[in-house]
Amino acid sequence: MNEPMKIRVDKYDAFVEIKMEEERLDSSVSPRFKSDLVMLHSEGCVNMLLDLTAVSYIDSSGLSALLVANRLCAGSGGKLVLTGLTPFVTGLLQISRLDTLLQVAPELALGRLEFSGG
Repeated sequence: MNEPMKIRVDKYDAFVEIKMEEERLDSSVSPRFKSDLVMLHSEGCVNMLLDLTAVSYIDSSGLSALLVANRLCAGSGGKLVLTGLTPFVTGLLQISRLDTLLQVAPELALGRLEFSGG
């Protein structure tokens, strides 16, 4: 049976904070995750802070979900900021050269500051 994906969403005035509470962002959860991101975007959330602290593994479908989020945000004049990256996830972004495309904040507080406007 499919368990619901573990994710926490907190909406603020300037952005939405999405905390992924799964250890793996892979083909078993990525389709649902993409769907959730599209739904948030359709509700007007164009600035997203994605906290991946709990995520120790990402596969190609997980990377695709991150790219979808980035495209949705950028296409609406907003931005996606990733934070809480493990060494594995950081290495994967570097190997795939996505570190040049995706914005990363070294810690959650700094990620929140990206949306403070000041």
